[in-house]
Amino acid sequence: MQKFIISMSESPRLPPLATLVPFEAAYRLKNFTRAAEELHFSQTTVSRRIAELEADLGVTLFERQRYDVVPTPAAEVLAASVRLALGEISRTTDLLRRRTDASSMTIFSDLSLATSLIAPVLGDFQRANPELKIRMLSSYEPIETTTEDFDVGLQYRRSGPNPHHVVPIADDSVYPVCSPNFADRLPAELSAADLRELPLLHVAYDNKDWTDWSQFLASLGTDSPSQIDGITFTSSPNAARASLWAGPDPSNRASTPGCSWP
Repeated sequence: MQKFIISMSESPRLPPLATLVPFEAAYRLKNFTRAAEELHFSQTTVSRRIAELEADLGVTLFERQRYDVVPTPAAEVLAASVRLALGEISRTTDLLRRRTDASSMTIFSDLSLATSLIAPVLGDFQRANPELKIRMLSSYEPIETTTEDFDVGLQYRRSGPNPHHVVPIADDSVYPVCSPNFADRLPAELSAADLRELPLLHVAYDNKDWTDWSQFLASLGTDSPSQIDGITFTSSPNAARASLWAGPDPSNRASTPGCSWP
């Protein structure tokens, strides 16, 4: 078996670095002309850089067609490494630029919290701090696992070990809500046992310790809902809004645990 030994004392033999960005653009756009326009190069320059890279590697990277180009298997292999490397360089340089800019702030937030908490006050905060450049990142990705760089993060509970400094800022009040029309058709005194028999809307988050109907009813000493196959949302604000919809048949819509934020 042939063995390959890489000596770390030797500089790695890289292809001409000036060829890699034109290659990535040509690979992604499948067209030398569009790659040239994106990079503000001439089409001749892109073609020459690709030819230089092919000569250095000793392989053909694109099959030239009348209007477009088709990446070869060798190009597919190279593109995986080049795009990964360029992406990492881009993220690192973006991080360095933002760290040297004291007037910028990046907020990473759970999408539901961004909708219910941050969006309503963000305009006032920006007007009060006009010199601050705000970058808002909203995602259902847990803060514990995200690779995004941020200054402040907001999340409902924890999803696992957290490498960041965590400070609890508020408690939840979880209670059922429904539309006024639906409430008019309910008894004046509604017990937890009555609640479990209603058609319910559900909220489900991946990797989130979110209070569901079973937990809510259990806290009242009542069994799980008799209907567990109702409509499921991945956003609590959307579920709350849906619960306020009043249709002609109230049995088609019901209540959902809603959060009251301090």
